[in-house]
Amino acid sequence: MSEHIGTAETRLEGFYWVVLGQSPPEIAYEPRRQRPPPPCARRVGRASDRSAVSQLPHLMTVAAFLDWEAPDGSDCWELVDGMPEAIAPAPPRHGLMRADVARILGNHLAEHPHCRLVIAPGVQPRAGQDNYNVRIPDLAVTSEPVSPADRLLHAPLLIVEILSPSDWRRTWSNVSLYTTIASVREILVLHTAKVRAVLLRREADGTWPAHPVALPLGDDVTLESIGFDAPLAAFYRTAGVA
Repeated sequence: MSEHIGTAETRLEGFYWVVLGQSPPEIAYEPRRQRPPPPCARRVGRASDRSAVSQLPHLMTVAAFLDWEAPDGSDCWELVDGMPEAIAPAPPRHGLMRADVARILGNHLAEHPHCRLVIAPGVQPRAGQDNYNVRIPDLAVTSEPVSPADRLLHAPLLIVEILSPSDWRRTWSNVSLYTTIASVREILVLHTAKVRAVLLRREADGTWPAHPVALPLGDDVTLESIGFDAPLAAFYRTAGVA
């Protein structure tokens, strides 16, 4: 049975998050501090990549980021407070779970042609107010038409993130920002270390709950935004997670 978690509550980006009881003890979600303009974009990689991004302006806008040619030629970069940041390749288990989630939700949405599933879309938090951030969730669902000219997904209803232990800080930081996207109704975070999920659902008055809902093994996942309900374990069919 799902339950509201109520332990070790901490604050992240003005939104109250709850540290799950079995999370690593070092996890403490603190408010992001305002940073001075950075001297260059951050990149952990080859020296040539670091040299290339060091030529960037102090803060990059979303428009400049979308037109920017990454030094490694990939699309695996996010814009974080005006700085491009590379995303490390996901572990195989992460990829297996993403494939299972895409298959299950995609099959469900085949009966709902007004909704579309998008894998790894770019989304802009605080659109209209923040011109320095682009984040990439694992999956998202939208009911709005998608134009071939679109570079970002502008109206996601549902966002799904898969939480790998090596990437928890970036994932939770991004989740807090997804709550600033006006169209988002639900955010599902699936853990890779064990069969467990966290679900956030926007209230009828537009606010987000103080406590997300924990879904342990044996629970069903109900996504009201797309009329979906299935056992949580279905998302872990090929991942080898107990």
